[in-house]
Amino acid sequence: MNATQGQTPHLVGRELLDLNNEKIGTVTDFCCDNLTTEPKWVVVKMGLLGKKAVVPAEAIRTRGDKLSVVYTKDRVKHAPGPSADGAVAEAVEEQLHRYYDTL
Repeated sequence: MNATQGQTPHLVGRELLDLNNEKIGTVTDFCCDNLTTEPKWVVVKMGLLGKKAVVPAEAIRTRGDKLSVVYTKDRVKHAPGPSADGAVAEAVEEQLHRYYDTL
């Protein structure tokens, strides 16, 4: 799954909040489905050290000028992450589906 900003550039750089309205991090990228080119995963930079986490694009909701998800910050923090270049490998994608129960 390739990382791309082409489909949703207006969301990159926006804050992502958890279900408790706590800041998770900032959206840095999207990973799109190779066949449909639709955003499938959202890459989020968390904290000062810049750990990257991944959440399902379908779980993203707009809340004013911010974005939100129905997960806790802790759950997102412990999700399988993207590769160094921001892409989500097929094996990681399977782990993410199981982790977020999106199958």
